[in-house]
Parts: sequence; C-alpha cells; structure tokens
Amino acid sequence: MPAAIQRCQRGLIVGVLCLLVGGCGPEAGYETLPEGAGVVVPEVVGLGYVEACIALERAGLKVGVVRMQQSGSARPGVVLDQRPPNGLRIRDATRVHLDVEECVVLTPAVTGLGLDQANRELRRLGLAPQVVYVQGRSAPPGTVIEQSPVPNRELPMASLVMLKVVYRPVLMPDVLGLHPPQAAATLDRSGLAYEFRLREGGPGRPGTVVQQLPAAGLWVNAGASVVVVIKAGNATVVTPDIVGKTVRTAGRTLEQAGLRWRIVASVKAPDGPGAVLRQRPSPGVTLKAGDEVQLFVSVPSSPDDAPKNESFPMPAFD
Repeated sequence: MPAAIQRCQRGLIVGVLCLLVGGCGPEAGYETLPEGAGVVVPEVVGLGYVEACIALERAGLKVGVVRMQQSGSARPGVVLDQRPPNGLRIRDATRVHLDVEECVVLTPAVTGLGLDQANRELRRLGLAPQVVYVQGRSAPPGTVIEQSPVPNRELPMASLVMLKVVYRPVLMPDVLGLHPPQAAATLDRSGLAYEFRLREGGPGRPGTVVQQLPAAGLWVNAGASVVVVIKAGNATVVTPDIVGKTVRTAGRTLEQAGLRWRIVASVKAPDGPGAVLRQRPSPGVTLKAGDEVQLFVSVPSSPDDAPKNESFPMPAFD
C-alpha cells in the first residue's frame, strides 16, 4: 500500500483517538524550539480548508484533527481556528488541528479514473481518499473500480471516500548515491512519486541521496510516494525557468533539478488559472541543492474559470 495512503489512514485514526482521550487539543501544549530549529507554524486561519492543507504541507507540518463548527459568521469551508497558533517554532511533522466552518460537498464520480486523477478530484473538494487495493484484470492497474459513497452524496468536508483500486506492483529502485536529477528520473521511470528532503551532516557525499524510504528492493504499488533524503553540501543547481507552467509541472521540474518549492502568493487571473506567474529567485540563478524556489501562482477569477483537469497539489490527509 502506498505510504501516502498509509499516512492518511494513520492520521485519521490518530485524530479520532485524540478526540476520545483529549490529548491532542489546545490544552495538550506544544514544545517550542529555539530560533533556527524546527519549522514555523504558518497562519491558516481565514484560508479555505484546501488552501490550509497545502500551506501546512509546504511548511513541513501535518493536518491533525479537523472539527466542523457552525459560527454563522464565516463562509463554508473556512478555517476558524488552528492549534498550535501561527508563529510558533515547533518540530517538523507536528500535527496542526483545525476548526473549520461547516461545509457540505457532493462526492465526485471517480470510478474508472486512474488513482492520481481520482485523488486530485477528491482533494480538490477537501475529501480524503482511503484506498483499498484489489487484484483484478477487468481494468488497467491503478484504476478505481468502485467508490463509496457513490457519486452525488452529501458529505462534510474532510470526510473519507473509500476507493477500490486495481493493484499494480512496482519494484522499488535504488537511488542511493545519485544526484537529485538522476534520482528523480529513476523514480519517474518506475511510476513513483517522491519528495526531496534535506539533511545537514551525517555520512554520504554532499548533494547526493543518502537515504530513501521505502528501501530499494521492496515491492510497492505504482504511484507510491518515496521520501528521498539529500545531504546538504556545496552541490549547485541552476534555477530552471518555470514561468507559465502549471503548478504541477513546475513543481515536478524543480524537484527533478533537486530544488524545493513553495507557493507564497496567489493572484486572481482571468486567463491561465493554476499557472506560475513569477518565481523567486529568477531563472538562471545558481542555488545550492535543496534550496527553495518561491512561486507566485494565478487562481481562477471566478469558479467557472477553474481548471477542469489540473489542480493545486494537495497533501495526503495525514
């Protein structure tokens, strides 16, 4: 089972336990870290739920318990409160719990789609996919053959939608010792997703892969997510030109170059929603492997302008 789906399921189980035992609420407290350590909690209050999930993912944090509230003063799906609050410096991968204005969405029809496209459709609406893999020959591997609830059912935002998907095994390749572009190309050829992370110090050559999760030689499902750890060092990368590309294409281009990326601003635009309008630093600038490129992205000026087949990257609900 892909790591992202396993994280999703674990996160939802942890969320339920937190609500039962009361150990993950605002009264639980958070360990704050000194300057330069950990990550800073971004402000997500006032954002839509999907935007908030993206912001937390980009900051290296996870979505925790999501509680639907009826304030009557905010539009549906807007984040009303977050725990811990913004500005705190906390450990990477800490769960941030959200209170969200109650919002009901209709389940989309995803049966017959590939798993990636089905995930995008669900996450675009703020729904969490729960995947069950089944052996079968009635559809190509990686295809959704059944969903529950069925299409056009009303669900609270952040609900689970179960997907039955035809299993397609892939042997995990070995990318240890490779530079980021080589590792990305190898994983692309195997049909695997990946996430680059930077590590200071430790064994291994700077600018190369020093750890991968899952390990090489294991059988995983096609599309599984691989964490690729790069040792920080003096390896340099020339920033590619990604202006005009979709967010998904731009992100993949930067990852293949060994760079991290983050959306820092969204601007309403009548044409080309979901495209990169500006990047910082500019194309052609020399950076260290693992450095971050900031993206300024267009968003639809009206719901009718929203892209139908392309959506912003949505983190697994974990």
